[in-house]
Amino acid sequence: MLSFVSDEAVAAIGVVNQMMMFPFVLFNFTAMGSGVVVAQFVGANKLNDVSKTIANAIFINLLFGFFISSMIVIFRYQFLNIFHMSRELIEYADIYILIVGGTLFTQAMVMTLFSVLQAQGFTKEVMYVALGMNNLNIIGNYFVIFGPFGLPKLGVMGVAISTAVCRDSKGVWYPSSVDEQSGKTLLAPASAEYKKVPEDQRVKWGPTERKIYKTWYESQYGIRSWNNIEIHHIIPRAYGGSNDPANLISLPKSFHRGTVNSWWTNN
Repeated sequence: MLSFVSDEAVAAIGVVNQMMMFPFVLFNFTAMGSGVVVAQFVGANKLNDVSKTIANAIFINLLFGFFISSMIVIFRYQFLNIFHMSRELIEYADIYILIVGGTLFTQAMVMTLFSVLQAQGFTKEVMYVALGMNNLNIIGNYFVIFGPFGLPKLGVMGVAISTAVCRDSKGVWYPSSVDEQSGKTLLAPASAEYKKVPEDQRVKWGPTERKIYKTWYESQYGIRSWNNIEIHHIIPRAYGGSNDPANLISLPKSFHRGTVNSWWTNN
């Protein structure tokens, strides 16, 4: 949709979004850590500890978010110069990074809230909220780019405001889960913009490959029951993911099919 503004705007915002992926990964680690601790206290029925953990997580991640936002705004020209952008592109990127980068602390907050809510079993509710945010972002972009009903066309500034307010769910929300036996955590992928690969180029995944992974898993973490458990490719095969154990995690069947797979389908 941003291409209706100009090709230069698309290029500039593309560079800034690449820069934003690193803070997203940092926020995801802190949020996921909070979610893991909350899940443990929920399982132990220590409700007071759950409340304290959530309060501390929100406070700490808010401070961390303010720090990251400040660094991005203060050193934005140094970051942009790394990409050797032209003066015209920097003009577009500057206003976008000021607004989106300056409000990144809200990203840290939302990711933390989503993580602790999922840890308490509110996975569907989080998904609905995230999808709603995604739709609002699209609608907001339409209004600020095309200016219907006599509204002003704000261009890149408008897209930045819409993004800051709504936060695209691709960067904000990703299903979280912890394999209790191995301790492995399902983390968000480094990017939400993987391109699909042709079927004939995807790695094979069948009974033989599943057996290989199960044998490796049990040699590392001990014998387990595989009833109602499925093996998930963190980066799906359709997007070039491999069968390497580092790219695999065991998940409950209902969570895998109903939540994780639907994220990749909808995004």
